[in-house]
Amino acid sequence: MKPQNPEISPANHIVTLMLRVRPSFVSRMRLVARDLTVTSRADDGCIIFLTAESEKDEGLFLILSTWRDGEAYKKHRASPYVRAFESQIGPELVCEPVNYFAWKKIS
Repeated sequence: MKPQNPEISPANHIVTLMLRVRPSFVSRMRLVARDLTVTSRADDGCIIFLTAESEKDEGLFLILSTWRDGEAYKKHRASPYVRAFESQIGPELVCEPVNYFAWKKIS
């Protein structure tokens, strides 16, 4: 079982992903994002994984994750379920590119 309040260290790999999907896909995106969250949290090296939906901007979603290190994140990205997620949402994205950012802890 993972710790309730994991310590985030400077060595961790922190990633945010913001994406917008077509209005007709919003309900499906909620389900797909939930499945991705459950599966990703079980990955070795996953410290935090959450998905969120904008309260005011329908179709705008945020994925935030923290990984033990860059290698754990690379394994996650290469997994079959991440590839399946990408193939499901790809045709439903309103604009490209998706806003992807990697972060480092400073405090």
